[in-house]
Amino acid sequence: MISFSTKRWFFPNTSRREAERLLEYLDNEPGVFLIRESEQDNGKCWSLSILDYNEEKQRHTKHYRIRKIDSGGCYISTRNRFNSLDELCPMNRSFKKENFFVAENASGTEW
Repeated sequence: MISFSTKRWFFPNTSRREAERLLEYLDNEPGVFLIRESEQDNGKCWSLSILDYNEEKQRHTKHYRIRKIDSGGCYISTRNRFNSLDELCPMNRSFKKENFFVAENASGTEW
């Protein structure tokens, strides 16, 4: 299994509900995200959770399933495949970098 324990954006053993709590109820701005192990699919997927805002829903969290590719890499949409989770990570995507921020882990220290 790949270890992302040194990545600030990776929150192992974090449920969907806990991700929503971390993103929505702390003093975070839209664009804050974290990546966690998916609660489904027994380690075959991760989940990207991003805090969003709009007039209708106000502050809310969007979740995207990140699927692993057997030959290596991952994707959210089959049209956009990435060689690694690092490459997919919003902080590493230059065209969106200014819109995304890394959530801090629950202990308040950065990974």
